Amino acid sequence: MKLVYIIIVSFISCTCTNSGNCPGRCKYHYGEPGKVTSCECYSTDKMYVKISELLQCIPNTVIQLELSEYNFGTISNGSFQHLPKLGILNMTECNITVLERNGFNGLKDLYQLVISDVHKNSPGFVLSEPR
Repeated sequence: MKLVYIIIVSFISCTCTNSGNCPGRCKYHYGEPGKVTSCECYSTDKMYVKISELLQCIPNTVIQLELSEYNFGTISNGSFQHLPKLGILNMTECNITVLERNGFNGLKDLYQLVISDVHKNSPGFVLSEPR
C-alpha cells in the first residue's frame, strides 16, 4: 500500500500585521493551516521603501521570501532579525546600493541568498560596517 501526501497551498493578498500599511503587494503561501511559509512581495512602481518597514508585514514563520521591484537603497544592520526561520531570500531589481555588515544578522538558517540588480548603469552595492 502506497501512502500519498497532498500538500495544499493557498494564496491570499497581503494581510498585514501593521494596520494595513504594507508597501507594495504581497502573496502569502501557507504550508500548514495558519502558518505562512513563503511570501512574494513586489512593488508596482519601484517605490522607495525602508526594507525594515516592508519586513514588518512578513510573518516570522516565513522560510522563503522573494522581494522584487523595490527601491531599498540600504540594507541596514538587523533588518531581518525577526525572520529567524528564513532559509531562502531572493531580492530582484531592488536597487540595493549599501549592504551594512550585519544586515543579514539573525538569519541562522539562511542557505540561499540571491541579490540581482541588472539595470544598466546600476551602481551595485557596497559592504559597510558600523563605526
